[in-house]
Amino acid sequence: MTRAPFQLSFPRGILPMNRSLSTLIFVVVLVLGTAVACSGPRVRSGEVGVRVVDLGAHAGVQEHELGVGWYFPQPGSYVLKFPTTTRTEVWSDSGEAIGPSIQFNNADGVPTRMAVSVQVRIDPERASNAVQRYRLGFEDMVRGPVQRDLQDAFVRLGPHFTSQQLVSGEGSQLLIAVTTLLNQRLGREGVIIDNINLVGAPALPDAIRERINQRIEAEQNV
Repeated sequence: MTRAPFQLSFPRGILPMNRSLSTLIFVVVLVLGTAVACSGPRVRSGEVGVRVVDLGAHAGVQEHELGVGWYFPQPGSYVLKFPTTTRTEVWSDSGEAIGPSIQFNNADGVPTRMAVSVQVRIDPERASNAVQRYRLGFEDMVRGPVQRDLQDAFVRLGPHFTSQQLVSGEGSQLLIAVTTLLNQRLGREGVIIDNINLVGAPALPDAIRERINQRIEAEQNV
């Protein structure tokens, strides 16, 4: 006697319903996954990210920088973002500046104030070095360590230039020297100073400026 093959039959409509349910679950998971990913930090073009972990065995600054893209949120961590393109920050006595004009005594012992604009950026391959050193975001880094080193560089190098040199074309040599010194200090931490420019003329006491103008006029009349 030949045994008929066993066949399992399903009520009509169950298989299509299971397929529809699987499709629905897949779509929900996809949407939720996308939503979670988009709720995390995003590194945009012209930026580099550095993840800092506060909890666990791997707490600290992560060595590998984050390129452009979305990143899943991780509990107990945050991402600091830095510009890789040049940003111009100004130190002057105007209300829109990031800080006050730089002060120092020149070679004549005269108190001098200089308003400057600084072009600064973060090396995308050494951004983690900057975070390990300062544990600050870009704005706080510029207002803190960069500003302190900028002021100190002018205090150290400014006394090599006289009042007359500063108001003449030779004053640009001071800006070049300050740029070089800052890059020696900050470059290894991933902070790059591209250029420093003078904003307006150096502020000197009125009597000193008048004396310089008289000297220049006398030299022109010889």
